[in-house]
Amino acid sequence: MRTLAFSLLTLAALCTTPAVALAQNVYPLTPDSQPQDGVPKGRSESSKFTSTKWFPGTVRDMRLYIPAQYDSKKPACVLVMQDGGGFRDTTVLDNLIAKGEIPVIIGIFITPGVVPPTSPSALPRYNRSYEYDSPTDRYAKFLIDEVVPEVGKKYNLSKDPNDHAIAGGSSGGIAAFTAAFFRPDAFRRVISFIGSYTDLRGATNYGALVRKFEPKPIRIFQQDGKNDQDIYSGSWPIGNTDLAAGLKFGRYEAMMTWGEGQHDGVQSTALFPDALRFVWKGWPAPVGVATDTPQPITKIVTADEKWKLILLAPIDRGSEAQSISTASDGRVYVGLSGAITHFPAEEGELHPSVGDSNAMIFSPDGRLILAQNKQVVALDVKTGKKISLGKFGARGVVVGKNRNAYFTSSNGSIWLVPADTKLKPKIVGNVPDASGITLVPDQTLLMVSSATERYIHAFVIQTDGSLAHQQPYHEVYVNHGETKSNAGGMVTDTNGWLYVASPFGIQVLDQAGRVNGIIVNPTTEPTTQLAWSGSTLYALTKDGKVYARKTKATGVQAFADPIKPPAPRL
Repeated sequence: MRTLAFSLLTLAALCTTPAVALAQNVYPLTPDSQPQDGVPKGRSESSKFTSTKWFPGTVRDMRLYIPAQYDSKKPACVLVMQDGGGFRDTTVLDNLIAKGEIPVIIGIFITPGVVPPTSPSALPRYNRSYEYDSPTDRYAKFLIDEVVPEVGKKYNLSKDPNDHAIAGGSSGGIAAFTAAFFRPDAFRRVISFIGSYTDLRGATNYGALVRKFEPKPIRIFQQDGKNDQDIYSGSWPIGNTDLAAGLKFGRYEAMMTWGEGQHDGVQSTALFPDALRFVWKGWPAPVGVATDTPQPITKIVTADEKWKLILLAPIDRGSEAQSISTASDGRVYVGLSGAITHFPAEEGELHPSVGDSNAMIFSPDGRLILAQNKQVVALDVKTGKKISLGKFGARGVVVGKNRNAYFTSSNGSIWLVPADTKLKPKIVGNVPDASGITLVPDQTLLMVSSATERYIHAFVIQTDGSLAHQQPYHEVYVNHGETKSNAGGMVTDTNGWLYVASPFGIQVLDQAGRVNGIIVNPTTEPTTQLAWSGSTLYALTKDGKVYARKTKATGVQAFADPIKPPAPRL
């Protein structure tokens, strides 16, 4: 008798396909899916789970699978199954654990949330599509912050992401992939059956994103039927094909299996043992990350060189970093709450009482130019002497080789402070909610990011320092469901590529204005500012920490001589 490991047929309430008899959609169960003599059987526990943080008010069913081999003294691996109410038989897990083909796993089979109705005559609010189909990290945070810790109160769960798998079908399949893609620090093994990679809630871009993001430590088993549905949100076969092609391009450890079925669980039920074996193969060896791919981003960063936290003594004592810049000697200067220090730090080289520093950069004459809330300041880092360059608040700053300084302010104004001190500062442009600012390598264009828009504005610099021919030129990614890009500081490299700090990642754009690659932020905190020292990229995160990463690119400093980068491919 066939045991439906996944009740995917129940998904018809969300997505329906005309009934067509497909005799070839027959996939017999193997012995791995059938009870075997002498195999110890796991047990299950059922409960209700109420979210209090990420999906407040939602209630859902949760069932745990505890294998017979579980030993509370040893951390167990984890398998989170979406639409867990449809997982009725754990025979496959019993068999494969007994054979040693997968590790000892505690299964967390959880249903999507429902907000109960307020009266018998009202309908509940069904959260399934919101939780599963949204291409964000919210559902992953729900699992990481609420569900797994709750289970961990009773059972000894491994905290190693290499020991965590996540699976599901249809919208549950895309939820599984989304959780791992945005939070590989928590989930690294993915099973996606008939995944809904269509525009139910905007999740049509994964095929491109896996090509642009630096490769992540994810292994994925993908399955779909050639006759899967084609509805208002898109085609399931096309969506799965696009993702599979992107994963292949990024050299991910991925397997795509095609069948003849529609939007059903016939093939996936039969394939479940193979899917488990694939995602757990080689365990406990970690899931690998490709280092040699055709992705443009791997020409800049590789998995071999990871982000490293820079421990600055003042920060360790509770003061958060506000801004970063690098000097001609390669030292990285960090603006703290009311002080400036640098890395490597030396005793006696802390400059207190300089006030806030929203941004800072060195000028060709060696002075450190500070963008502050009420004024802009030039600081001599050797003597500690400072002078005011203008009585206006600023967010970002860049100074060219000609010593002309440009500042952004929160009201959108772009200020020019001329090198000629006989000339007064003046407003030369405007970008809504202007934030970061930088020069291209040949210093003929000024780039300004907007915290609210998804565009980087380009200006042509005139001989007198004024700006012309404004264009919302470079387009950056924005987190799904948000209207603000929160794009921050920017730097360039010798190829003329623009690096933009953002919550979505450090986005790398070519001279034609296109995102070619995305560097993963050092932590889950957004990156706000960037700086170069040779080939080392420094990143300041929103929580006031500074990280460094060695790259294969070479950074450009605005205080240095202008250089002409290679022409872009158009």
